[in-house]
Amino acid sequence: MKKQYHTAAISGILDLEDGVHLLTTGYDKKIYVLDYIRGEVVFCCNNYNAAIVGVAMTSDNNSIVVTMLDRTIGVLAINRRDNVHF
Repeated sequence: MKKQYHTAAISGILDLEDGVHLLTTGYDKKIYVLDYIRGEVVFCCNNYNAAIVGVAMTSDNNSIVVTMLDRTIGVLAINRRDNVHF
């Protein structure tokens, strides 16, 4: 069965290295964390103001950094789910 979460093109995919979760970003300004074993969304962040065009994980594996089309950077702390814009 095909499931669709993003409403626009997917711009990035990141394996969270726990063997269970996959993070996707998109031009729809959303970040999804999926449990790809169960096929369920476990987290969605949709409060960005521009399309997300890049994604990376910090070297300590505690935060996800996204770049957006409006030339801003967002940091999402994995443990706290804080959303900080620079």
